[in-house]
Amino acid sequence: MRRQIQAVGFMMGLLCAEFGFSQKVAPDGPKASFAMNISLKDTIVKQGAEIQIVVELTNTSAGRILLWRSRSGPPPYTIRVLDREGRGAPMTAKGRAFQRGEAVIRENGKIVRAFPGGGEQVAIEPNETVKDSVSIDDQFDISQPGTYAVQLERVDPVTKALSKSNIVSLTVVK
Repeated sequence: MRRQIQAVGFMMGLLCAEFGFSQKVAPDGPKASFAMNISLKDTIVKQGAEIQIVVELTNTSAGRILLWRSRSGPPPYTIRVLDREGRGAPMTAKGRAFQRGEAVIRENGKIVRAFPGGGEQVAIEPNETVKDSVSIDDQFDISQPGTYAVQLERVDPVTKALSKSNIVSLTVVK
């Protein structure tokens, strides 16, 4: 496990340079009241396999915070997936709808599929960490073999600051 963490740290540095992700923080601007760390259930997957991201949300503020944890419907995260050349992975119709904050797919102005949402507000005490998860294989076309960089973003509902996760590397094989 320790070796995996070290490898992920090394890969994050490489991916930051290679994929151009950055986590710029305004020096005097508001800061998010939580930190977000992600990992992949499986770092190497076969084409068409489920891709599950495990999200750890840690309260970095001095007080209790409430965050929404989705169980179905649009996740509370903006998901970024880039290939080795730095191009965004193609999104599915569901992914495009979720990125717009919608829970429906429309064609010619008509709703053709709805994704009813549900979830819960989770109370997180100072320095406490809660886990969440999100699948991305139904939101992105990640069917081409190769290496992808994945990062999540989430807006703090109180401070309105943007929190960005670490970057993880996903390898898709035939």
